[in-house]
Amino acid sequence: MRRKAAGIWHCSKCDYTFAGGVWEPFTRASDTNARIVRRNADGATTADMAYIAQQAALDYERRLADGEIDEEE
Repeated sequence: MRRKAAGIWHCSKCDYTFAGGVWEPFTRASDTNARIVRRNADGATTADMAYIAQQAALDYERRLADGEIDEEE
């Protein structure tokens, strides 16, 4: 996978081009969104998805406060 421009990534194996992070193809937000979409496809309700997103945000804030992650990650 190679970066074509800031935030534009291209996989030469499958010829897929997509938007991602400026320096990395995937971001925390894209990982969380993928998880929510996957759970929605598995039959989760809107309330379930809201709970999942809220828990992810709380977990991120806890890890940030504990110094486990850097805000610039």
